[in-house]
Amino acid sequence: MLFHGFAHGIEMPAGATLAAYLVGFSIATLAITMVGRGLGSLMLKADSRFSRGVGGVLAVAGAYLAAA
Repeated sequence: MLFHGFAHGIEMPAGATLAAYLVGFSIATLAITMVGRGLGSLMLKADSRFSRGVGGVLAVAGAYLAAA
């Protein structure tokens, strides 16, 4: 986690204040988390074949990005 946080910290634009960057980053993280939770909840209600298909596509895309 430390290295991941450091990587995002060095992405901070020049001239930005740390407090504003942290607030924006926190809001964006919260939004991503809530959208993921919502989609996950919908996926639990969906047909399991659909969920497995989406999972398979994401796994293939992740493997491709890891290898590229």
